[in-house]
Amino acid sequence: MSGDKLTVYVPCDVGRIRVRLGYQETLTPMEQVVLKAVHAGASTLSSLSDVLGLSRRMTLDVVQDLWRTGYLRLVRSYAGLEVTADVAKHIADRTLGTLRSAETLVDDRHVMIDKLSGYVMPATRPGYDGRPHLAVPVENSPIRVGTAAQADLLQAIERGLAQEELQQRPDSDQRQIPTRARRVLGAYQAEALTGVGGRRWLPLEIQAAVDPDNDEITVLVIDSRLPETYRSAATAQLTRLVTGRPDDPFVQALRGRLAPGLLAAPTLARAMKRLADQASNAANAPAGQRRRTHNLMADDYRQLRAMIDARTESEVTARVLTGAEHLEVLTDIIRSARIQLVLACPWISYDGLQALLPELRAALERNVRVALLWGINFQANLDPRVSHLLYDTVLRTGARTLVAAVPGEEPDPVPGPDRPGTGPWFLLPDTAVRTHAKIVVADDSCALVTSWNMLSRAVPQHETGVHVTAPAEAGGNGGSQVIRDILRWARTAIPGYRMSQLMFVTEQDFAPFASQRKDPDPDWLPRYPGVPDTPDESDDAAAALAAGMWAEGWQFVARQVAGQVAVRTHPQAAVVIDGEHRRLLWHALRQARERLVITSDRLSGRVVDERMLDALRRAAAREVAVTIRYGRPEEKERLSDGGAISKAPTHAEQSLLDLAAQHPKHLRVIRDDNHAKILLWDDEAIVTSFNFLSFEGTYQAMPAHRQHSEVGLRLSGRAVVDDAARAAGVAVAQAAPGTAVAAAGDDPTFTVAQRILTDVSRGADPAAAIIEHLSLGTISPWDVLDRLAQSAGRPLLRVAAAFCLSGHAASAPPGRRTRWQRWLVEDLWVDGRYREAALLRALADGAFRPSPELALVAAARGLAPYGEVLTATVPAMPGTDGPAVTAILATAVERILMDGDPDVARLLEHHRTRLGPDWQPLAEAVLAYAEASYHRPLPLAQIRSRLDRREELTERTGLWRELDVALERAAHAPLPNMHSTRTLRELFNEAKSGVFAEVASRVRDRDIHELAARLSAAIPTGRDLDRLIDDASRAVDDSKEPIHGDHRRRLIRQLTTITNDVRALVAAYENSGDVGIPPDTDEAMHLDAARALAAVVKQELPGLLAEAEASANPEFRLVREILEGLTVLQEWAELRSDETAGAAV
Repeated sequence: MSGDKLTVYVPCDVGRIRVRLGYQETLTPMEQVVLKAVHAGASTLSSLSDVLGLSRRMTLDVVQDLWRTGYLRLVRSYAGLEVTADVAKHIADRTLGTLRSAETLVDDRHVMIDKLSGYVMPATRPGYDGRPHLAVPVENSPIRVGTAAQADLLQAIERGLAQEELQQRPDSDQRQIPTRARRVLGAYQAEALTGVGGRRWLPLEIQAAVDPDNDEITVLVIDSRLPETYRSAATAQLTRLVTGRPDDPFVQALRGRLAPGLLAAPTLARAMKRLADQASNAANAPAGQRRRTHNLMADDYRQLRAMIDARTESEVTARVLTGAEHLEVLTDIIRSARIQLVLACPWISYDGLQALLPELRAALERNVRVALLWGINFQANLDPRVSHLLYDTVLRTGARTLVAAVPGEEPDPVPGPDRPGTGPWFLLPDTAVRTHAKIVVADDSCALVTSWNMLSRAVPQHETGVHVTAPAEAGGNGGSQVIRDILRWARTAIPGYRMSQLMFVTEQDFAPFASQRKDPDPDWLPRYPGVPDTPDESDDAAAALAAGMWAEGWQFVARQVAGQVAVRTHPQAAVVIDGEHRRLLWHALRQARERLVITSDRLSGRVVDERMLDALRRAAAREVAVTIRYGRPEEKERLSDGGAISKAPTHAEQSLLDLAAQHPKHLRVIRDDNHAKILLWDDEAIVTSFNFLSFEGTYQAMPAHRQHSEVGLRLSGRAVVDDAARAAGVAVAQAAPGTAVAAAGDDPTFTVAQRILTDVSRGADPAAAIIEHLSLGTISPWDVLDRLAQSAGRPLLRVAAAFCLSGHAASAPPGRRTRWQRWLVEDLWVDGRYREAALLRALADGAFRPSPELALVAAARGLAPYGEVLTATVPAMPGTDGPAVTAILATAVERILMDGDPDVARLLEHHRTRLGPDWQPLAEAVLAYAEASYHRPLPLAQIRSRLDRREELTERTGLWRELDVALERAAHAPLPNMHSTRTLRELFNEAKSGVFAEVASRVRDRDIHELAARLSAAIPTGRDLDRLIDDASRAVDDSKEPIHGDHRRRLIRQLTTITNDVRALVAAYENSGDVGIPPDTDEAMHLDAARALAAVVKQELPGLLAEAEASANPEFRLVREILEGLTVLQEWAELRSDETAGAAV
């Protein structure tokens, strides 16, 4: 799309609207509390304020809203309040939350309406004091706020509220203050409020260009702020303005800013793409914008449907004719006429008319109204012999015609001889109609548009035409809008008003004479899917699910609309009149991408000029297959006897030949006896009377009465255009086989599913919502269930599946009942509800997973017969391995560890080879534990007790480590001489049973009981340490001096640290009660066995869990649950091994 983007300014009328705003759909919690308090006896403002803890003013505001809405009433006998009977019933039924909210706010809002398209929007601040440049001159338009529809006003106010909320949102670095969203409850326009509140100017972005062919301004409104409907309306209004008022200063200023270019008009393909893009992005619409998005899409959808309906009305059955094929078709058309027959031909010859006269007279005798349009220009006259034939026809058939009694006056009807004005009308203008068109139209059901002058040449030779009829599937009266458009042109071509009014044109004109009306074929009519329900604006997860279904509904609509267009096989036709031919010629020259064919009777240098040659050159450079075919140049010489002779090619001919020589692969120029007029590009073709290569067709360059009119048919559709190409002598490649497209239709499952999801999002019970919407009987509940499966949560699907299986199993489509039975079993299984899954699995048909055996084992877990079920099931399991075997043997592992079942242990020992290699280490450890613990369950209470005291145990571990370090440092303290070193060894000599030597021994053994019972009190401190050092020194060598000085002080500090650490450790154990009770030997052995198992679990469990997590097999849901139960052993094993010995368990 080319053209300049400009901003023009549209005047807007401003008005003030009084609106009532609300904050919530149903009663707010505060309103419910007030109503319940009044119902309970707090009937005065004072008592309500005391009960609610609110100020009297706030209480009064709430009470006033509830009273105004009719929920409260005043009781004058005691000047108090009471709830109405309806509210009391809702309180008793606990349905108070379903009542409409009473909290409202009355406000005045300013809106403005643009006087070009009528779009209503929130009023903006005044942008200009005076008149801006490029102001659109529509001030006198009758559009104003008072004429706007109520719905448009409400939507504008809602958009204004949404804009205010967006403006109030803080920046990312600011704290957001919670606010409540307002919604419009109602609005009204009072006379005092809707007066003009000032002038506003709406900046409107447009795209405009000056057509290089006809110098006309083309305009397209592209401003995205206007919905598509209003953009189209604004485009139409601006186009009419620039066309009808070329001398207006606005139009002149606009022209001065524009460059030559072309604009692409809105097309059906673009409209479909727009809707598809909107539907794809609908799911991303914010909660507060869903309704606006929905309304915009609904508006675009309405426009799209109108475009498809217009396309359907333009569909025809078309047959391209060449040469002699015209004769048979022309005869059939004349014979098929029952009401009216119209022929247009620029020339009428005696021989040409004589050939058709029998058929024309037969039509008049059938009481068919006949119109004969003739004459190429004002100077044209009928051959006297032709006039005699026509007059003779009137006399023979008794037809009525119009003749002028006085030149310049309207003619009077003159009946034929012996017929008192009851014969058929024969409409024959007495002056030329100034036309070059060649058409034949029977009633409004079939037409021939051709290059053949059927009234001047009896036999067609080098001609091409198209025969169109209304599709048989269209039903109705058998008429076509396209053919009626041709008749509309014919009426305007007739010079006299009275005669023109005698021609039938509209469907209503033909209806009284038509045969019985037929119903259209249902497969031919467009079938549009319904619009999804308006989405909920809530931002919770349930509303988001409903919005997702709403978005999918719109995507379905977009797909079905595209499919509806794709399945239409009939070609489209549109009437092309006068200068539209020249515009389409240049459109084809610029836009052709595959092929371009131009055929014409003549060739003129006024048309085939340098500009056209350059356009042809560019088309060939784009590798477009261009074919130029013509019959003769406009300049010619004749022999003395009147015959034509050949001469040197004209300048235009030579230019085309030179261009063809430059592009031999892509440009062909053919001169022969062609008289056909065809313009063809890609999948479009025009069959017409217009000579594309010789007639300029610039109808605006001179007065309209000096131009002859041209009529053609524009055809769209690959097949019919290929036929036109063959008629023009152009080879056509074989079409690739098309892809079958399913016929479009409605799918109400989207709407029903959306309603269910919306009700659930608003707090409705899922079962109640399912029953309400699936019990109507208008739609299959199974189809809705499949639709819900796309986005609904599993809890809602469970209810819907149960509803269908329990109440509609007999109506289930093939395979659907089994599929949802399996889904319910798998859903319960995945949810860990194994007993319910086992019950449904026993009822379900077919072989699917989990198997009945595994379902039974899973259901028996935790029950008394668990072991019996296992021992009976495992030997009967088919196969040596597999997910089901792994799952059942995993339950055996669980049974051994949790219940200590010796029979199951023997079962596992016998069948453990059926487990995979990854399971073997764990199976061996489990069996070893069972044997070491004498088939006792895991000591889970003790293990969990230690895990619960993990912080405390971590503290003890730290104290043990500190004591280890202190002993190490003291035992290896650096001393000045050998005697001091020997003294230190004496202190830690285990053979001498010294106190510090015994402390070191107990610490290595982690014997907290001995430390607590004897050593903590016996360890010396203070002066006792001095004596202990001296005694050790004398024991080594009495003659030597004991340790002294800094070395003595350092050693005392280290021994003191040991003493303090021992006492802190003992205190930590004493505080938890773990000191004083000697360990039980049997319990210790049991814990040792569990500890060995825990070590293996710590090593093997991560890999087994990863395998179970990665598996999609349903059996591994049970395996994963069993393995997750062993994580307590893994956590226990991760405690420090030095905490697993000693007195504390």
